[in-house]
Amino acid sequence: MPAAIAALMLFGALGDWPYGYYQLLRFVVCGVGGYTAFVAYEWQKLWATWLFALIAVLFNPLIPIHLPREVWQLIDVTCIFLFIAVAVILRKPIVFRKIISDGLTKENDDDVSRLFRENDNLGADSSLWLRVIRQLLNDGKPPGKPVIVTFETRKRDNLPFGAFMLTNNNRLIFWPALPPNAEQVHDHVTLELQSGKTHITEYDSEGKAIHPRGDWRRLDYSQDESLPLWFLLSLRFDVLLDQDRAVQRKVPTPSSDKQRREAKFINLCKEMRLEPIAMPAIDADPYWIYCAIFLVTGELRDINLDPRIFTSCLETLVKECPPNEIPPIIASKVSVGNREVVIAVSCPSGIPTSSVDIGFPNGN
Repeated sequence: MPAAIAALMLFGALGDWPYGYYQLLRFVVCGVGGYTAFVAYEWQKLWATWLFALIAVLFNPLIPIHLPREVWQLIDVTCIFLFIAVAVILRKPIVFRKIISDGLTKENDDDVSRLFRENDNLGADSSLWLRVIRQLLNDGKPPGKPVIVTFETRKRDNLPFGAFMLTNNNRLIFWPALPPNAEQVHDHVTLELQSGKTHITEYDSEGKAIHPRGDWRRLDYSQDESLPLWFLLSLRFDVLLDQDRAVQRKVPTPSSDKQRREAKFINLCKEMRLEPIAMPAIDADPYWIYCAIFLVTGELRDINLDPRIFTSCLETLVKECPPNEIPPIIASKVSVGNREVVIAVSCPSGIPTSSVDIGFPNGN
């Protein structure tokens, strides 16, 4: 609105008016220019900050700048277009803010609030919380309802290790937790429910999606028709400990879409659900965690898993693995939209070949 008022007064200045009109014009344009420069600085638009600071100086009424009428008319016309353009282009950011904690004391609650005030962006781009809503942040496209799965531990707060989402086009997606600032690693795995095909997606340094393992793969029904194996996941435990505990992003949005996107962000935060997953009982933190993720496709009365499912992929994911080891397994069922998955968890011996890896049984 202030930019529109300034543009209208500048348009009027192209006519013949008493001298008082041009004095008022200086106050209005200088004030609106300074205000616009301040807002642009707050929204990290430095080009607009410098441009409108210059306009404010040019029209300042305290130390007037005297130029020929023809020059002022050219400046007025240019400023008309600039104020109109900034009203359309300059977009107010929507702030996505998430605090990950099971219980904040007043002291560290104040610390987190201070972090949010002093930093426009918090957390690495590889953060699980930001990757899950990438489409909403970048394009304003509403995702499904995220289900954040966490490991229950006896000595620590619950540790998020991944997120599931059922999309509107009937795809089931899983994002694993990643190391901070990880580059070109498995970002997510997608299952097309209608065809039963799945694939892994990575992103290169330019943000382009790539599929590193070729064509789509199919669910493995070799063990149970009602519980096909989707994929296998290995995670080093220190990846879970090093996750961002507070994330924030300021996202420029079109003014015409501002209310809808704000509503989507509010709903997303309300709908985000934490689902605890049990781990095998061990005395100390494991070096790594091995999971098998199954899709429930039929009536499931009992979860009876063949331990060989875990050992079928260990050789490619782990080194120094003891031969014929069958570690304890705990299985949990999780609802994702109108679908269900079963997550089987174990903590085997050995050393994983990478911090995070996704595999398929028998080279599927």
